[in-house]
Order: sequence, then structure tokens, then C-alpha cells
Amino acid sequence: MKQRSIVGVFVLAGLLAAIWFFTPARKVLSKASAAATGSQPIPVKETMTVEPGKIQTFGCEFPNTPGRLYGTFHVAGSSAKIKGATDDTLIAFKLIGPNNETLQKLDKPTSGNFDIHITSPGRYTFVLDNGGIIRRSARSVEIDAMYKPD
Repeated sequence: MKQRSIVGVFVLAGLLAAIWFFTPARKVLSKASAAATGSQPIPVKETMTVEPGKIQTFGCEFPNTPGRLYGTFHVAGSSAKIKGATDDTLIAFKLIGPNNETLQKLDKPTSGNFDIHITSPGRYTFVLDNGGIIRRSARSVEIDAMYKPD
């Protein structure tokens, strides 16, 4: 009788292990744990309006390094029919690292690409400059990027 109970426990344990192994929930759990450890890419998508004469910032935290931040940005003014806009430029676009170092800077861009290798964890900041005394209209800026840990 005792042997039959022990065999039953082993059969039940084997059955439960087989169910766990072949269940899609296990795959979901492994994806969640991969995201928690930071091995999954992090999308960065933002559209914002930069008011005339102002500087707007947008920051992202990347705790798991090293990795690569790459993507594009597009500026719209007159093409977006923003009142008073005569062009689609910003005064400047900058990408600043966590130690306040400038990683990329473009003057008077309408769009651009960036591909930065990130070695330090921390806050990375996009700086969108629509300043200056002659700026009389807002700009719409769209950032579409991806951070992919190595």
C-alpha cells in the first residue's frame, strides 16, 4: 500500500512537471523575467510641442547597460500648419548623458538620426531648443527610438 502511494506521488509530480514544461504560461513567465533583468529592448516614443522661445526636455532612464540607443526625430512647424511657422526647424537638438555630457548636438535640424552606445546607467535627456527672440511659433517634435541592451 505504501509503495503504491509513493508511485502515485511520483507519477503526479511527473505529470505536473510535463504540464508546466509544455504550457505557454511558462513562456510568458520567462519573457517577464527577461524584461525584469533588462535584456528586452525598451521602446522610446514621444511626440511633444515645444513652445516658441522655450527649451523642452524629455528624459529616459536606462538602468541596464551597456547598450545602444538608436532612432530618429522629426520636427514639424509649417508642414504641420502650426500658426506662424515659416519652416520646420528647431534651433538645436541635443542628447545629454547622465554625467551631463553632450552625446550628440545638431543645429537647426528638421530631422535626424542618432545611434549612441551607452555605457553608464542613468538618465539620458533629449533637449529640444525652440528658443530665441525671433521664434514666434511652436514646433511639434516626434522621437521614435529603441534602447537595446547588449
